[in-house]
Amino acid sequence: MTTLTARAPVLDVHYHAGPTCSDFIESLADLAMLEGPRGTGKSTAAVYRLIRWAERHAPHLWPLRAACVRDTYENVLRSVLPTLRTEAQLRHLPIEGLGTKEPKVLNLAGRVELQLFGMDTLPDANRFQGLGLGALWIEEPAPAADLSSGVPPEALALGITSLRQPGYMTMTQVTSNPPDEEHWVATLPATLAGIAASLSLGVPLSVATFFIHPEENDEHLPIGYRDRNREILTAIGRDDLVQRLVEGRRGSVQLGTAVTPTYHPETHVAKASLVWLQGIPGVCGWDWGLNPTAIPCQLAPSGQLRVYASHVGQNIGAEQLLVNILLPWQRARGIARETRWQDIGDPAGATSEQANSEDS
Repeated sequence: MTTLTARAPVLDVHYHAGPTCSDFIESLADLAMLEGPRGTGKSTAAVYRLIRWAERHAPHLWPLRAACVRDTYENVLRSVLPTLRTEAQLRHLPIEGLGTKEPKVLNLAGRVELQLFGMDTLPDANRFQGLGLGALWIEEPAPAADLSSGVPPEALALGITSLRQPGYMTMTQVTSNPPDEEHWVATLPATLAGIAASLSLGVPLSVATFFIHPEENDEHLPIGYRDRNREILTAIGRDDLVQRLVEGRRGSVQLGTAVTPTYHPETHVAKASLVWLQGIPGVCGWDWGLNPTAIPCQLAPSGQLRVYASHVGQNIGAEQLLVNILLPWQRARGIARETRWQDIGDPAGATSEQANSEDS
């Protein structure tokens, strides 16, 4: 990592960031990622990190040319622009260009030239070419309620490879609500580390990820803001959004109408491994095909349904799943012979193609 020395006085603006946002602003990582629930000041911190980055370089190199990218330009106007207007009005941050109805370029205190655009389609990533950028800001790349929108990873890759402003150490930052666990934002640090190791890179891309606690910046929010969000999202059956947008934890995005709308992890997921109830029959639910699933359960005398595992086979039949996965699992817990089992599944499992991959 290259150490950059400040060469100009810090801008006199009364902005007091929380501890996590402060660490993010001062980070010298090539790629800094800031995650947190709604209302925790991620976008504001990103604005001041750009300014701070410019101030680490000689004033004659100003402005730092940066791009702020969201999924659509409309969302840039809806979310990023109000943040900038708030900073101009409340903290008197000098910003040129805010008077325009749909600004495309803003100047932040003479230090940063900020290009605003949306990644409405993948070819929009070609707009990075010729900008001579020194910094890239990807804002909210992970969609809130689905998996199909957001900013594609190609935008990040093409943006980073377009950073070449003379005299500047280039930087990239990503600000996001906690993404789906499989989204590229969640897997990016591990992916980059694996690539660097496999290629034996001498100077790999340095990555730093910062997570804001939900209550870290509550003093800047209306009273009851987070509780109201929790209440309304729970009421519409979107516990996945409660987890990500209110509690600030990564999770899975719910697609479509919930099959079990009353399910909630806090209520239905055991805090520790469940102990098998001796003398109580076991029930195994089956889903057939060549990616079969077996779910061993017990119905306790209290009426509680206890689910112990979910075994999924890949490109095998149910018989192979039983012999190679389920029975070893039962034997390891001493319940293979002592327990009476009832198997439940669709009648289609009686066909050989559904039950045995060797017959398909």
